[in-house]
Amino acid sequence: MERLGKTTLARHLYEHEVDEGPFNGQKIWICLSENFDVVRLLKEMVESVTKTPCELKNTGAIMGKLEENLKGKKLFLVLDDVWNNDKHLWDSFKSQLQKIGVLARSVILVTTRSNDVAKKASASCLHKLRGLWKEDGWALLKQQVSFDSSFNDVGRRILDKCKGAPLAIKAIGGILQLMESHSDWCRIEKSEVWEIQHHEDANYIMPSLLLSYNHFKHVSLKRCFALCAIFPKDKIMSKSELIYLWLAQGLIYDEPSNYSTTITAETIGENYIDILVNHSFLLECYETKYMMHDLVHDLASYVSKKDLVVCKGGEKLEDVDSHIQHLAFDLSINETTPEILIEKKLSKLRTIIFWRGVPRWNSLICAPYIRTLIMDNIGLSEVPAFIGQLLHLRYLDLSNNPIHALPESICKLYQLQTLRLFRCLVQELPSELHRLENLRHIETSRWLVASKGMGQLTSLQTLPYLKLCDREGWTIDELGPLYQVKGEINIEGLEYVKNKEEAREARLIRKDKILKLSFHWSFSGEEEVNYGGQINSSIIERCNHDKDVLESLEPHPNIQSLRIMGYMGVRFPRWMREMGGHPTTKLNSLTNVELYTCDRCLQLPSLGMLPNLKVLCLSELNAVECIGEEFYYSNNNSCAEVGVNKKVLFPNLRELSIMDFESLTTWEPPSSSATVLPSLETLVIVTCPKLRKIPTSLENCTSLQNLEIEDCPSMEGEGSVPNLGKLHGLINLRLHDTGELLSLLPLWIPHLRSLIELSIAGLREEWDITLMSSLAPFRSLSLVGCRNFKPLPAQQVFPALHMSSTLQSLVIFGFDEMEALPEWIGKLLSLQTLHLSNCNKLKYLFSTQAMLQLAQLQCLYIQACPLLTERCEKDSNGPESEWHKISHLSNIRIDWVTIQDLR
Repeated sequence: MERLGKTTLARHLYEHEVDEGPFNGQKIWICLSENFDVVRLLKEMVESVTKTPCELKNTGAIMGKLEENLKGKKLFLVLDDVWNNDKHLWDSFKSQLQKIGVLARSVILVTTRSNDVAKKASASCLHKLRGLWKEDGWALLKQQVSFDSSFNDVGRRILDKCKGAPLAIKAIGGILQLMESHSDWCRIEKSEVWEIQHHEDANYIMPSLLLSYNHFKHVSLKRCFALCAIFPKDKIMSKSELIYLWLAQGLIYDEPSNYSTTITAETIGENYIDILVNHSFLLECYETKYMMHDLVHDLASYVSKKDLVVCKGGEKLEDVDSHIQHLAFDLSINETTPEILIEKKLSKLRTIIFWRGVPRWNSLICAPYIRTLIMDNIGLSEVPAFIGQLLHLRYLDLSNNPIHALPESICKLYQLQTLRLFRCLVQELPSELHRLENLRHIETSRWLVASKGMGQLTSLQTLPYLKLCDREGWTIDELGPLYQVKGEINIEGLEYVKNKEEAREARLIRKDKILKLSFHWSFSGEEEVNYGGQINSSIIERCNHDKDVLESLEPHPNIQSLRIMGYMGVRFPRWMREMGGHPTTKLNSLTNVELYTCDRCLQLPSLGMLPNLKVLCLSELNAVECIGEEFYYSNNNSCAEVGVNKKVLFPNLRELSIMDFESLTTWEPPSSSATVLPSLETLVIVTCPKLRKIPTSLENCTSLQNLEIEDCPSMEGEGSVPNLGKLHGLINLRLHDTGELLSLLPLWIPHLRSLIELSIAGLREEWDITLMSSLAPFRSLSLVGCRNFKPLPAQQVFPALHMSSTLQSLVIFGFDEMEALPEWIGKLLSLQTLHLSNCNKLKYLFSTQAMLQLAQLQCLYIQACPLLTERCEKDSNGPESEWHKISHLSNIRIDWVTIQDLR
């Protein structure tokens, strides 16, 4: 039956195996739908495991590549939404896997709506999903719609028509929540659409979806939904992708509103997406990314069947109706599109999209009025100048292709609104691009150099990642006239800004639609500074220049995310030293701040009074010696003035990272009695070699769940660090090379009853016995040795360790002098996984008797332990062999190769 959650259940199993399962990372997910071509399927498997396009054509070569990547590994393969019931194809596919020895070690999970497919595939286990029980379906409907008891009878009758399918119930719920009267519900119940039947499936649920579609109020919304059929099933679509497509087809457009303002097409498009999500016609995968259920895709194909043609491999286009509007090519990877006769003018054609295949450029002359051309991920290396003849083109997507340059003829596409260049190799935009006055969106994922004239693109809303350079090209003041720009601005090469006046002309402070800003200065070896030495004049000039430029790039208060990298000023600008806590300013909307490689800054900016800051990442601020008062309060908010609004500092900060501070010696608390970091959940302090003290007030951060301190060898002990034993909510604790702080761990551990994972490094022989004997129960323990640390202590020095009945995973890493594992490991009766790594002299496991005590042990992973590896060779029986100790284990992996898998 359709839409009972087959794909959802399969996805849950698939993701579970990724995190916890036995398949050693070799998992492949392929959506087949109506397409079942064995060679193509094998190619997709190669692409999945290699993460690169497969250009091979010969089946033998494809199988050789597959065997190379799957040798010795167990495979979990999911074939989703299979329709083909050709037993010959199934046998051929399984035969190919059998030839390379993969089939016996594999689990193949197939989802299908057809019982016949399951039979022809010779499934060893068949699991039929049933519809929801009536009461579960009723609970789901009531979750979708609020109504009183007078609607119960008609509501239950409507529910019966949904056949227990969750998707159908959600779709109908989307209609009913907009209807307030009982008569409206009755009209839905008695609709003739329910009478539509499927000749094979009595539980056909298309009527419920079609009803929901028919009740869309706007014709344009229906057409927007129908256009989604141009994408293949299981395609993940971005919000911007959908909206800009609808815009290109004229389905949405700017509309005037009250007070002489305009509602942009993009705003209308966002509203449409919300409606489609509410009706379950789009599913949100993750932020701003969506996909469609396969049956919803069927509905989109159904309502657009007169306008859309999908050309599959081997088909010809002679009989294509001249009135079609959308043409999709679903070919083999290297198959060229069929030729369109020159005399056959497809004057109504508005969209050409390549799912796969090689374009025949000269055939495009038969479609002179296309508005949308999508060539995403088809291996395209060059775009011919011919593209400039498609004068009506409004949407061009060349993403995910190895294209190094764009032809200048693109600058003749005067109607172009959207240019997508994600993950391309293009480094420079065409020189005449400024002629495209209708251009609204340039989407990229890498830095691009643009020519002079960017300021003429006044319709531009989405900026590419822009790079300034020392030759003739765009300048930052050209951002000034671009008042429609929204979302984010990313600029690299700010050292090439002439002066603060040019930076000020960018008028960022007036751009209220910008939510994210990323400023990058490039680095030069000549600018590396020895802080104790002489500073040359060029460095001083660079420091002053950077300060002036950043001061002039003050953003609008609406900014939510700020990233600065490579800034060389000695101080941050005024607007960063006065952030938060002031009614007239400041950047109170900031939720994310990242500062990287600001090597010469002596102090951090004021961040403690930002009310909405959630994530703060500070890295490579190598001149900062002390984190002090300035970190908490701005210059014009002294401690003596602390009022109601300053009693809580960093009130909403969830994540704080302090990394690679070469000179930092002290992190001081505020001098006031303010509460600090009450919402902190994750704290990371890494590679601060001189750091001695951190605030003892951190022990009051009761929300803290994850704490990582690493490579801070100068840390002092009691009195200079917080009492971590008070952090009762701590779940993950990682302490690696933390000086005297680690010596206090035995005092803290018994109080950390929520602790699940503990990782410690830098053990010292004089106190490790106390440390280990006081360990409290938790699930995962990682012990990292150091060069001069000798073997792990013997069994008698661990009187309490065996009492841990919950320890399931033990990692032993980097004990260079250890030759044999200690017997006390045999006391860990709940141990399931043992991972040994980088123990160069390790030869022996613990005794057979100790191994047999570990009845729960399933997995042994050995990596970079050369002497032990020799002794663990499978089926070896020499006097030096350790195989007999481990031969019963379910899963053994040595140097990333699976030696045994009995699961």
